[in-house]
Formats: sequence, C-alpha cells, structure tokens
Amino acid sequence: MILGAVLALGACSSAERAAIPAPPAPPGTSSSSTTASRPSSTTTTSTPEFSFDDSVPPPKLVNTGTNYVAILKSLNAYLVWTAAHHPDPALVDQFAAGGTNLSKSYVDTLMTLRKKSQRFVERLDGPDQYTIISHTADAFSATIVQRITAHDVVSRSGDVVRSARFRGQTKYLALAARTAGHWYLASQDVTVAPERVS
Repeated sequence: MILGAVLALGACSSAERAAIPAPPAPPGTSSSSTTASRPSSTTTTSTPEFSFDDSVPPPKLVNTGTNYVAILKSLNAYLVWTAAHHPDPALVDQFAAGGTNLSKSYVDTLMTLRKKSQRFVERLDGPDQYTIISHTADAFSATIVQRITAHDVVSRSGDVVRSARFRGQTKYLALAARTAGHWYLASQDVTVAPERVS
C-alpha cells in the first residue's frame, strides 16, 4: 500500500521512503540493485499497472458517509493511483489529512517520482482485509491486512530500476479523520512487516 502504503511510510529508511512510497520493510532496509526486467501483472485487467501519459483516470473518491471500509478502500486506491499513474504532489490533499506526517511523506514521495520520471508499482496476492476498530463522528480507526509480494519503481522506458520482494502478511493500523465533511487518511502505520526475500 503505497499507501502504499500508505501508509506505513515510517517503516522504511528516509532514503528509501523517497523512492518507494510505502515499503513495509524494517528500518534500514535498502533496495535491491537495478534490473532490466519489465514488470508483469498477475491479474488480468484492461488498466495498466503504471502509465506516463495520463491515460488512466483516477478512481472515484468515496470520502463521505459512514461506510468506513469503502472509504478506506477508496482513499488507498487513490493513493496507489497517484504513485503508479499521476505523481502530482498537489493530489496528496485528496487523500491525506493536511499537516500529518503521512501527508508530508507522500508529498516528498510523489515529488521524487515526478522529478525522476518514475512510477511506483505494488503487487498484492489477494484482496486487502479491513477491520474497523472504533469510530466517532470525526475519526475512525481500522486494521488493514495485505499480502504484498512486490514493490517496483519503474522508469518511463518500463524498466524496473528498484525492486523489493516480500513474503507474508503486512498489517497496518490506519486512522482516518473527517474535515469539512470529508474523510482523509491521517496515519497508516505498519504493525507487522512481511519478510523481505529480495
């Protein structure tokens, strides 16, 4: 989850954070060396995993109401879309609460991807699992479980310039806050990191 993770930005070193939006690897883990292989999708879909031509529209934002699972899914989908298709730092305000560490980290991440003309691709083995823990009128918390198999940073030519492979579950503690009637991600911290295998 970029939000990647979202999320989860504090789980990697500051140098890695700038290149990979939400790696769940423990602090101090470095990225693997450059490869020339092209990313391949494990799912069949008409939407490409990444793009550089603004051809993939953003997912619809669900950021009002009380369907907390749908809200989290939507905010995270938008976050993932920015890193894979449209790394514009101005778009962070669409999914992250202003002034939070999460917001600042994603601004930095998207600025880096944009400057280097790169995209971030996250691959998952199965759907995410969401469990709402608590909620009030203006905040709710949840656990999110993912099975991340890969994080790739891809160049405009389609080459993978940085890669990480994982095994096992990644668990996050997510907090969303409501401002002016709209929900935003306030934090997403990794509570259980997967094993990095390459």
